[in-house]
Amino acid sequence: MRHYLTIRCALLGLIWLAVSGPAADALTVTVAGHKIAGSPAPSVEEGVVWGPAAACAEALGATVVWDQAEGRLTITTRPAKTVVVKAGEQALSTEGGAQPLPAAPRIVDGVLICPLQPLLEALGCVVHWQPQDERLVANLTVLAVQVRGDDDGVGVFIQTSGPVEAHTNWVANPERAFVDLPGVEIVQKPVTTLVNQANVRRVRFGQFRQDPPIARFVMDLADRRPAVWHPRADGCGGTFVMGHLDGDEPIIDRRSIDFEQVLISRAEDASSAVTCRFSGPVLPVIDVTYDPPAVIVQFPDVTAPPHRLQEPGDGEFVDRLTVSADERTGWTTLRLQMRQLIQFRSSCDSADSQFTIKFRRQNLQGRLVVLDPGHGGKDPGARGRCLLEKDVNLDVARRVAAGLLRAGARPVLTRDDDVYIDLFERVALANKLAADAFVSIHCNAMPKPDTRQGTETYWYTRDSKCLAVIMHRQLVDKLKRRDNGVRRARFVVVRETVMPSCLVELMYLNDRNEEKLLGEEHIRQLAAAAVVEGLRQYFEGTEAGACSMCPGRRKEA
Repeated sequence: MRHYLTIRCALLGLIWLAVSGPAADALTVTVAGHKIAGSPAPSVEEGVVWGPAAACAEALGATVVWDQAEGRLTITTRPAKTVVVKAGEQALSTEGGAQPLPAAPRIVDGVLICPLQPLLEALGCVVHWQPQDERLVANLTVLAVQVRGDDDGVGVFIQTSGPVEAHTNWVANPERAFVDLPGVEIVQKPVTTLVNQANVRRVRFGQFRQDPPIARFVMDLADRRPAVWHPRADGCGGTFVMGHLDGDEPIIDRRSIDFEQVLISRAEDASSAVTCRFSGPVLPVIDVTYDPPAVIVQFPDVTAPPHRLQEPGDGEFVDRLTVSADERTGWTTLRLQMRQLIQFRSSCDSADSQFTIKFRRQNLQGRLVVLDPGHGGKDPGARGRCLLEKDVNLDVARRVAAGLLRAGARPVLTRDDDVYIDLFERVALANKLAADAFVSIHCNAMPKPDTRQGTETYWYTRDSKCLAVIMHRQLVDKLKRRDNGVRRARFVVVRETVMPSCLVELMYLNDRNEEKLLGEEHIRQLAAAAVVEGLRQYFEGTEAGACSMCPGRRKEA
């Protein structure tokens, strides 16, 4: 009988769980990045989220006074705002008057609980209730942003709806300083303010991350200098400062830059240059496409000419160029329809407010190319069932080096044995040698085997995407694997190298089919041939020459 009762109780318990659904503690409430826990736990009643008012207010850095005899909770936030919650009263008392609640707060185990969404909104939060996930998220907001400055300094004055903790950093290529505010959601439209003072070209802000939220404020710089964060006395925001502020700096309003002129010219060294002139300094964003071959340059915050400009090209590299306004962003777009893709260098002259992109043909013969077989030694890289990435990378890199030697180029390997080399040492070698190009060779992997296949290529600096696009097309064409695209990433070896560079992921080593291919000698030779041909096309053009490792291609004079 005892066993029968035990089984019967267990079955009744399972039936109750099936009927009642998930446990109450499945509900999560997050306020300014802090998960609200404790007893009584947050709960949902008739579609309304209830929880401890004091704990939510304290997560926002507010001061809380609890009068148990009166059943009254007084909340004082920073910046100064007072909200009173009282048991039995179906309204919040605020400085703006009474705000109704969907139900009256009550006391449970000595703690005042109330409907959380109207309370958090009264405390200055943006609230998101996700019933399907049983999740309520309340974020601080940006109340005001003001940019002030002169020739000595620029300050971005930021006020938030509650205390924040700021994190500053600096990034190169192009140079910019930024401050992140975790737990903050920007509800207004992202804005860019053109500055052009005290080393600051522009100030912009927007939502860097949504979940968990991070608001980011960026200074685009003419050159690298430190920026400092000064928190407000109440902690609700602060000032992001470049240079020195005296306190009498004027407000800087948004100013647009005019596109004035575009010129295309040929030089004696068989190069072509496209030069654009503006009424102020610009920060171009460059893209490259292979089919059709094109180089697209966008100029944020630049006013385009009143009429679309279209000009013939140079007859060799550029077929036609157009200048027009991007209807979606309002930016000015320079599109260079290319006869062929080929290496280029771009430059911005802040003093003359001018941007130049220069195309030049060079022979692969004589070019110094640094090849970087990824991983090595104690770092095996990705693991297949039989193969290690470090071994595949080194074998392919040696084959590339042999092909480059036959083409008359000068290859240098960052490692020619199974040894561990630090990432920054690899970069330092390439920079010291002043290499013409840098290619890092890798194989990919997924956390779970046999879940992904294909080839992808990575780049970072502005003048490296052309190399990455040409290289990627060769790899996809020759290896016949899935095209996973050309992507920008902050990998050390492509971020810190000063020459055009790319990182190739040949295939996925922990996919059984692609590991089998990578184990075959002719596949590795095809991968090496693709890298050599990619480099040849990058230096000589996508319509010129041929590669000795690529059968079937006609060698042109």
